[in-house]
Amino acid sequence: MTREQKLALFAYISICIIWGSTYLAIRVAVLNLPPLFSAGVRFIISGLIMYAYAYIKKRPLPTKQQWKNQTVAGLIILTMGNGMVVLGSQWTDSSIVTVLFATAPLYLAVLEIIFIKVDRLSLTGWLGLLTGFSGVLFLVLSGQGVLNFTVKGVSFILLGAFFWSSGSIVSKILKSEGAIEYNLSIQMLSGGIGFMIAGLLMGEASHITITLEGTLAILYLITFGSLIGYTSYIYLLSVWPASKAGTYAYVNPFVGIFLGHLILKEPITHNVFIGTFIILLGVFMVQFSKRVPLQK
Repeated sequence: MTREQKLALFAYISICIIWGSTYLAIRVAVLNLPPLFSAGVRFIISGLIMYAYAYIKKRPLPTKQQWKNQTVAGLIILTMGNGMVVLGSQWTDSSIVTVLFATAPLYLAVLEIIFIKVDRLSLTGWLGLLTGFSGVLFLVLSGQGVLNFTVKGVSFILLGAFFWSSGSIVSKILKSEGAIEYNLSIQMLSGGIGFMIAGLLMGEASHITITLEGTLAILYLITFGSLIGYTSYIYLLSVWPASKAGTYAYVNPFVGIFLGHLILKEPITHNVFIGTFIILLGVFMVQFSKRVPLQK
C-alpha cells in the first residue's frame, strides 16, 4: 500500500467515525449558542489555524484564481450546506440529523453524472434513489409524535445534504493545484465569514450568550469536525471519486444514533433503524449501480 493509499484510508476512517459525532456537537452548540454565529466562530478559527500552518510550512501561496475557486466552494459546502444542517439541528435530534444527512451520497451520485460526466445510472441506481428517499419518508411519517423533529427541521437537513453534495462537486471540478492547506483555509474562512454575515442579518448579535457546554462543543467542532474531519474529506475528494468518498455516510448514522442516545438521551425506536436501513440500502444500490456499465 502506497503512502497516498494509506493517507486516503486514514482520512476515510476519520470521517466515518468523527463526523458521526459532530452532529451531536452541533446539536449541543445550537442549544446553547446562536446557530449561525457559533458556526461562524468555528470555521473562522479553524481557517486561521490552517492558514497559519500553511504559512509556517512555507506552502506555495494561492493565486487569485485559487482564492476565487475555493471561496465559491467554501460558501456552497459550508455556509449553504453545513448552514442548513446547523439551522435544522435546532428542531431535530442529532441522531435523526445524522440519518437524514446520509442522503448526501444520493445527491452526489446524480450531480457527479451531470457535471463530471461519469457513467449513467442503471435501473438499479434509479431504484436506489427511490429507495433512499422512501426511507426518509418512512422515517418522517413513522416518527411523528415519537421522535423530536419538525418538518421545517427535516427540510433544512435535506437541503443541507443537497448543498453539501453540490459544493463537493464544485470543489472537485475547481480542483486547485495549490497547497491543500491553503485551499482548506480559504474554504473555511469564506464559509465562516458567510455564516457571520448571515447571522448578523438574522439578528443573532443581540442573542449571543456564552455557556460552558456551547464553548466545549465549538472547541470539539474546531478540532475534530474541521481541522481533522473536514481536512480529511477534502483530501479524500482529491484522490477518490466523490461517490466513493461519500460512502462514509454508511457509518455516520450508527455513530450518531448511539451517541445521541448515550449523551442526550435521544429516543431510539425500531422505526429509526428501519428507516436508516432503507436509506442506506438506497445509497448502496446507487453506489453499486455506478460500477456496472449500462448495456447498449
